[in-house]
Amino acid sequence: MRWWVYYLDVFKPVEVEAYSIDEVVEVGLGIAGGIIGGVVKYCVYEGVSFIIVEYWGEGGLPVKLINANNPIEALTKYYEAEGIRQVKCRSINH
Repeated sequence: MRWWVYYLDVFKPVEVEAYSIDEVVEVGLGIAGGIIGGVVKYCVYEGVSFIIVEYWGEGGLPVKLINANNPIEALTKYYEAEGIRQVKCRSINH
C-alpha cells in the first residue's frame, strides 16, 4: 500500500517508514506540522485495508495521512466512520 497526504482536496504520494500506529502518528506530526503549523489534535481510524490519521491545527483545514491502495475509497469510508463516531481523536498537550 502507498502513503498519501491529503490536503485541500489534493492527494500527494509521500514516503513514510512506520511499523506501528504510534510511529505513523509521530511521522505524520512532522509532515502535517510542516503544512499547517502546530498540530493540536489528531484522529485515527483503521479500516480493513487502510489507515487514516487526521491532524488538526489551531484553525483551518486538517491534513490527512492515508495508507491505502485506493485513497479515495479509504477517505469515503473514513467519513462514514466519522458519522457514526468510530474515529478516535486525541488532543496534544504541548
